[in-house]
Amino acid sequence: MGVAGHRVSTAGQLVSIIRHNVSLLGQSVSTVGQNVGSKGQAVSTSSVQTVAVAGHSVCTAGHNVITGGHRVGAPAQAVTGAEHALAFAGHCVTTPGQSVGDAGQAVSVTGHAVDAGGHRVISPGHNVSTPGHCVATCGQCVLPPGQVVGIVGHCVAASGHVVLAIGHSVSRVGHWVRATGHCVPTAGHDVSTVGQLVAAIGHWVDTGGQSVSPSGQIVASGGQAVAWTGHCVWAAGQAVSAAGQIVLSAGHFVRLDGHCVSTDGKVV
Repeated sequence: MGVAGHRVSTAGQLVSIIRHNVSLLGQSVSTVGQNVGSKGQAVSTSSVQTVAVAGHSVCTAGHNVITGGHRVGAPAQAVTGAEHALAFAGHCVTTPGQSVGDAGQAVSVTGHAVDAGGHRVISPGHNVSTPGHCVATCGQCVLPPGQVVGIVGHCVAASGHVVLAIGHSVSRVGHWVRATGHCVPTAGHDVSTVGQLVAAIGHWVDTGGQSVSPSGQIVASGGQAVAWTGHCVWAAGQAVSAAGQIVLSAGHFVRLDGHCVSTDGKVV
């Protein structure tokens, strides 16, 4: 006889007066019919799952099982069939306490997987940086399409140029770069390497939208510098005929001596 009112089995375990039996393995059976292990853990009648003090059952591997049917490891982490602990969101939890997704990736509090390096990983397997963009193995941010993202959040092409979402490369000054190598500002005009806008015909475009030749002269579609009268313009801003003579607004040109000359050559 042990404690008053309790019987003691041959294995030295108490048997309560309300007929709690001792299993063949020497484990006591609680009031709810569950066997109790040597460590005080209740064991199911199937002798397969033990129950921890919190009422969680323990599978044959020794892991506790919560009411949802998930096993719990020694650190009280829920464990799936893959032996990974489960977080509150249903993701596995590794030994360090990180949630692990279906693919075995650690999952951060935001639901993104976390690799061994501590980087968040989205479903495609790309690391995720602090701003939420994927991070490639080279350490650069990567958007879902797999393009590297620069510091400003734009994609970076293999050439190192920043690329906007529409796929245009972006130079260091923030302008787009076409396949031809010309920069393109938001207005859609190409920009030369010196930062000047480039028209469709390959000439620069000044801030007024006029095409400019490499020498800085306003250029018409024919390639000649153009004044408002349709004549060529020197750098000084004077209208010039096709022959290179300075032309007045009336259509007369001016000789080197300063006389106005009509188209028939007469001094006017």
